[in-house]
Amino acid sequence: MHALEVLLPSHHTTVAGDTPTPVELKSVKKQTLTKADLIETLNRRIGFNKNEARVLVDAFFEVICDCLERGETVKLAGFGNFQLGTKGYAQGGILKLEN
Repeated sequence: MHALEVLLPSHHTTVAGDTPTPVELKSVKKQTLTKADLIETLNRRIGFNKNEARVLVDAFFEVICDCLERGETVKLAGFGNFQLGTKGYAQGGILKLEN
């Protein structure tokens, strides 16, 4: 079971006001969720074919990236907030090895 499966309902349709109940994760074998995992989960849980799922995942991240590039903040309730920032250079030093 992938982490995304906790977030996705096991069916396509929802009734207005329905909130999907998260599935409890008993064990997580994999520590990294990949794009391929997202595509596979959409395929299994929602029934999208893999091409449809790939298009959905690509479009989702494209929309987020476009918003960030325009300087907008992306807020995904229950998941996190994202914004681009600038980071200064770290001043490097010369390492001296002692014998």
